[in-house]
Amino acid sequence: MLISVLLFSLSMLFHIFYWLRVNTFILSHEVIINSKYALELSITKGERIIYSFEYSPKLNTILFYWIYGEKSKKVYLQPQLLPSEIKGISPTNTYTFYFDNGNLYPEGEILFSTYFYKKGVKFYKNGRVVFVDK
Repeated sequence: MLISVLLFSLSMLFHIFYWLRVNTFILSHEVIINSKYALELSITKGERIIYSFEYSPKLNTILFYWIYGEKSKKVYLQPQLLPSEIKGISPTNTYTFYFDNGNLYPEGEILFSTYFYKKGVKFYKNGRVVFVDK
């Protein structure tokens, strides 16, 4: 009886860590897809688009991210909360990216991590956004 409870507990723990890894992977894909959306918006709307990751120094993590126009203040992506199990930080301390007519500045990196898995997203000046495995 005790062995079956122990095996069941280990199985549940394995599944929890597996799904945390899957959520981190999905989140990094969402950031890349949304950055391509912001890049296209900057070209079609003729406006500087801001992709902002709101960082909390108290919690030492990103709380949410969103996309909006600088002049029009129109929100193109409503604030998306990060799951509480996933920690988001920027090793370069860059939490706001500007897309202006197909260009991106400043360069930076956002890193999403759980207990056993890290997935990063790197922003380049030419508008390219790619995965970085840590």
